[in-house]
Amino acid sequence: MSPNEPDVCLAYFYCAFGNTSSQDPVNIFGSLIAQLSFMMPSMLDSIRPIFDEIRGQAHRHPIELPLLEESIIKHSSGERRVLILIDAINESAHMTKIISSLLRLAEQLKNLRILVTSTADAASLREICPTRAKIVDMNPDIVQYDIETFVDQRLEKDGTLSNVSGNLKSDIRRALLKDAVGSLVSRSEIMRLPCSNSSQIPLGPTLAGQFKHAENREVSS
Repeated sequence: MSPNEPDVCLAYFYCAFGNTSSQDPVNIFGSLIAQLSFMMPSMLDSIRPIFDEIRGQAHRHPIELPLLEESIIKHSSGERRVLILIDAINESAHMTKIISSLLRLAEQLKNLRILVTSTADAASLREICPTRAKIVDMNPDIVQYDIETFVDQRLEKDGTLSNVSGNLKSDIRRALLKDAVGSLVSRSEIMRLPCSNSSQIPLGPTLAGQFKHAENREVSS
């Protein structure tokens, strides 16, 4: 399965320990829907009326998680394959709730494949779903090597970073690799930001952003 295949929909989310918004199941599944809607625009249809109703309210209530699940199930039930990746799921305080939602989706959608990564003990994940969870143990040394390789390549090939002095490159490399503990995604995002502050890591596409994009498209047409 390749994300470049026309019949494959791919959605990704990274749970950042330092960003509480990224740990909220509603935000996670809302972002997944926003991404999937690029290839399945109808996915927004069942959510848009509710979103329009609460938008602009000072103390708005969030869209309920079951509604987001229902939208994914309803609009992903065709032959098109759907791949969902949630990275660092253990960094969310709602890990069990998120996995329960993912399992409900998997029970309803035969064309859905789910991949989650976690630094939590594998036994704790098996307890959540002992019969269906397939655990692949990632050796920390291998992950650390991947991070080092990625950082070195960016320092060498990035249009801006490749022109800095050798001493500065060494400082950047040392700062990024210190306490990386397998966080390849956070390191890759930090290297794209003007300030290496992990709290600034973006959550990815949002429902609000998708609705705004749709509105602009309707106006322009």
